[in-house]
Amino acid sequence: MTSRSVMKINYYPKLFQYPSLEQTIDLIVNDQNSHFFDRRNTNEIETIDTAISSSFKAAVSDLRSNLGSDVKDWVWSEYQPTKIEHITKIPGLGSDSLDVAGHAQSLFANTGKHGPDWKMIVQLGETPKAYYIFPGGQSGDPTSNHYMNLLPDWAESDLHEMNYYLKPENTNVNLLSTVELDVDLGN
Repeated sequence: MTSRSVMKINYYPKLFQYPSLEQTIDLIVNDQNSHFFDRRNTNEIETIDTAISSSFKAAVSDLRSNLGSDVKDWVWSEYQPTKIEHITKIPGLGSDSLDVAGHAQSLFANTGKHGPDWKMIVQLGETPKAYYIFPGGQSGDPTSNHYMNLLPDWAESDLHEMNYYLKPENTNVNLLSTVELDVDLGN
């Protein structure tokens, strides 16, 4: 690192201080000495290397202060607990803290209170095959056994095979009932 005098004048509003994600990636790959990596409140001129190092050290320090010094004891859900709240926020209708992964900027964009609910994987082909899971259960009735029965599977990302029938007569043993709608559209 080299020294420089610190200039404390801010000519631009905060909105214009940082590059976009795409520009940041381009800077990381092509311009590791960009002024965007420099912390203006220090006498040193920081680069991508010092920015990554200091960010990592700050993250580890934060995790240690919240989860303890032994990394083997760290549990993500203790740092970021996840709860499924009922839409009315009535206590008892949601879930307690769940042990799930994810972060706001990860594939499973879980923030602890907001995130993906319906998870689905579809294999396309002549006969599609799909797997799904969602938090909660098939019933909206809190007294039903099917109110929260799928929540543990959702927390573990244990997907269930979705029934897909190309013809009404192609059913399986898991089918409990059918409903046929006969709607007169006035045509």
